[in-house]
Amino acid sequence: MSLRPPLWGNFVYYADFDLLSFGLLMKGGMFVPAMYHGVQAVEKYFKALALSIVDAQGPTETTTKQKWLKSHDLLNFALRCREQHPYYIQPDITNHLRRFSEYDQAARYPWVNQQYGNGFSGTDIPILEDIVSHLRNDLPIIRDDYPLGMLVRGHHHQKPETKRQDLYDNLQQFSVVCLKEIFRDVDGLVRWQTTQAP
Repeated sequence: MSLRPPLWGNFVYYADFDLLSFGLLMKGGMFVPAMYHGVQAVEKYFKALALSIVDAQGPTETTTKQKWLKSHDLLNFALRCREQHPYYIQPDITNHLRRFSEYDQAARYPWVNQQYGNGFSGTDIPILEDIVSHLRNDLPIIRDDYPLGMLVRGHHHQKPETKRQDLYDNLQQFSVVCLKEIFRDVDGLVRWQTTQAP
């Protein structure tokens, strides 16, 4: 069996870096760009989840050519996942997703008329964490050898005896420290063991 990750895993990879950027920027007091990256993480995790529902193994690139993948509308992704994951269409969650989608646009284009709010506040951080936690844990990740998983655990799933200690990882580790100061349970976002045999 191939160890190549499914195509939806590419979205997980970049979403993890957005989430780590969120932690770094938030700790640095850069709240608007931090929340922008937080919303970007949600969007990419949603795209990964929606793709995993359509094609869990991701053997071809045909699924990535879907028009809906170019959208930034979080509610649209929630609706795509509703049958398998009804959490995302609960009224309070859809309200937050509307606000987060709007803020994603407003953070980049200041002329966007905001209908659902005037941006983020500190009360949105636990909401963001809850949504991210559901998204990342609903993904059918078998080996969490994605950036967040490896940085939090400190090793690959495939070879747990091999510790990752290079300079690149040591520099990125600070982003995990920052994220852990913002989120209550970063460890709960990652897989500590493989979920099933390869």
